[in-house]
Amino acid sequence: MIPVLIHFGFIKIYTMGVFLVLAFLAAAFALWRNIKLTSHKEEEIFDGLFVTILGAFLGARVVHVLLNFEKFGFDIMKFILVNGYPGLSLFGALLGGFITLFLFMRSRKVSVVELSEYVVPPLFLALTIAKVGSFLSGSDIGTVTSFPLSVVYAGVEGTRHIVALYEAVFFLIGYVISYRILFAVRRAQAKPGTSLMLFVAYFGCVELIVDNLKLNHLYLAGLSFNSLAGGLFFVLGALLLLTTYRENIAQIIKNLLVKKQKHVTTTSQQSTTGGAEAGTSE
Repeated sequence: MIPVLIHFGFIKIYTMGVFLVLAFLAAAFALWRNIKLTSHKEEEIFDGLFVTILGAFLGARVVHVLLNFEKFGFDIMKFILVNGYPGLSLFGALLGGFITLFLFMRSRKVSVVELSEYVVPPLFLALTIAKVGSFLSGSDIGTVTSFPLSVVYAGVEGTRHIVALYEAVFFLIGYVISYRILFAVRRAQAKPGTSLMLFVAYFGCVELIVDNLKLNHLYLAGLSFNSLAGGLFFVLGALLLLTTYRENIAQIIKNLLVKKQKHVTTTSQQSTTGGAEAGTSE
């Protein structure tokens, strides 16, 4: 693992920091390309982006501090000094970012649901790049495994799951799917907000699965916070998708039942015809 990418004298450039910058630049570029497809003002959207980043950072830090309150207490300096007292929560970042984006866009009278189709793919892309950085920096350590795709982390015994790369692959798949949904919505083949609902369900499912393979956890009431939050996200997203597409799902089930009935009827008629022909032959 390479926690420090460049070390020149007293200057240290951390791998995770570099990949976070790359994630931001890639996501900003992808967002810019998406926004060009719409009538939204680019300046307004990017103002919202920068405000959202601040809200995401604040949310990530607040959730981490609350879950580790015995270490931080009410010491405001420990909260501010991230380098000295590191720790951020990804779920906190998503919640803080969403709340900030919602409030900002509401003040500009822009629908977050409609905008989400253009925001979710860049978000998946940013998560993909950030997780690659997390793997290279060694900040996400997996549990011990004999699986061929495993690595040895410095200072930790045994070969470990490459959990950050697992997440990166899942998020890359999410990026591809959400881009397809974006154009499906633009062609009126999917309903507005589908990308957002899918993101909530998909992200929750990924974290719920992968969290069991991680060594370090944040705990709430003795349970893994990421597993709890992941399960909640998955259920919420799945319910929203089922509610939004309930008519479509009902129609699909109805079509399947009709096809099954037709198949049974056709088979029965063929059997009857075959029996009649056999009787005539005799």
